[in-house]
Amino acid sequence: MNREKNFDCVEMKRKIQENIYEETKGMTPEEYAAYINQKIINSQFKWFLEATPKANKRSYQLVKKPK
Repeated sequence: MNREKNFDCVEMKRKIQENIYEETKGMTPEEYAAYINQKIINSQFKWFLEATPKANKRSYQLVKKPK
């Protein structure tokens, strides 16, 4: 059963990570947190975060830049 591969998940993940790195390099931890928070707020999963009892705008502020 040989199927032709039309989508490479690992390649997509690496490209996304590279784009995030390029967009955030040189940011302060506060700027990085604001960037991630904005991505969360604008994501297709916002409804899920809002539906989760503990999810609120304050929980978004817990995002910290990895070292």
